Amino acid sequence: MRPHWLVLALVGEGGQRTHSEIGAQLGIDKTTPVSLLDRLERQGLIVRTFSARDRRVRIPEATAAGLTLHDKVAAARDEAIHERLATIPAAQQALLRSMLWSIAMGSPQ
Repeated sequence: MRPHWLVLALVGEGGQRTHSEIGAQLGIDKTTPVSLLDRLERQGLIVRTFSARDRRVRIPEATAAGLTLHDKVAAARDEAIHERLATIPAAQQALLRSMLWSIAMGSPQ
């Protein structure tokens, strides 16, 4: 998945993430999201508003077009995952989900 789609996925989920927080969440340098957000903004998929907590900070928010695209990409992703998991026995699916959850939460089970 391309980096700008990952950024749109985070912004589309909502929440008040700063550019630095987006970078940290994606495991990329804190300056990288700026160019990715610039691209999304030029495409009309996000807008950046000033933070209510700190007027020096701008918070990216998805536009209606951005949310529509986010939802389409999320649905396609979910369908692709479902199709691939359908070939795996249920017990192995449960194990895989458990392992992925452990990785996502940063702690072994």
